[in-house]
Amino acid sequence: MLGSVKTSLINSRIPNNQFRELVKNKDELFIKYIDKILDALNLGVIFDENKLNQKLEEADIIVANHPMSLDIVLLARLLGDRKFLCVTQSKRILALKKTFGEERVYPFPLNIEQENDFVDTARQKISNGEKIVLFPSGGGEINNTDNTWRPFYKRLFKSHVFTGKNILPIYIDTRAAVKVQTLIGDINNGVEIFPELHYTVPKNKINIPIEIGDVIVNNNFINLEEAYFQMFDCSK
Repeated sequence: MLGSVKTSLINSRIPNNQFRELVKNKDELFIKYIDKILDALNLGVIFDENKLNQKLEEADIIVANHPMSLDIVLLARLLGDRKFLCVTQSKRILALKKTFGEERVYPFPLNIEQENDFVDTARQKISNGEKIVLFPSGGGEINNTDNTWRPFYKRLFKSHVFTGKNILPIYIDTRAAVKVQTLIGDINNGVEIFPELHYTVPKNKINIPIEIGDVIVNNNFINLEEAYFQMFDCSK
């Protein structure tokens, strides 16, 4: 079944119904479902699985750069069947909830009340052993030299809920992300992966390297932000 989906996607370029069916018919295991999505899009991820598993045992919160529109798919693959909650600013929040499950996606807070609601939600998730996934610098980071985190995340990491928590930095290779992002657009061309967001499936599989950092204890926000950008070569 999976092979026929992949072949159809690559050959026809506009199999919108097939991708919707893939989302609709989720597997019992979340990781198998995400693997099918990546396979259908002809994408792969390269990472140190042993190191990732070790670090995830320690981590409460994952922070990552956000160079392209499909980063949530990559992070979902890394987390596998672990429960997580990802904050996203996407205008396609309803589609993301449908694709990944409402319990895994949280809309970016737009005011103090919403921020407080998220902090309460995050406290409950962390206490239940779930991972919080954040993109502190926001999106569009390809060739971005302004390595600063957005005000919401600065406030978040200073909050009592996030103080003392273990942070796992992850870095998505932007050179590979550039190749993928060129295949994504709002024009009606390719697979409609989300409403009005289309993707032209590449003939050759694109593998995206993902670097796993070392866990940092959030005792000093300024050091945390600086440590992230010092840990990785953000020029790649």
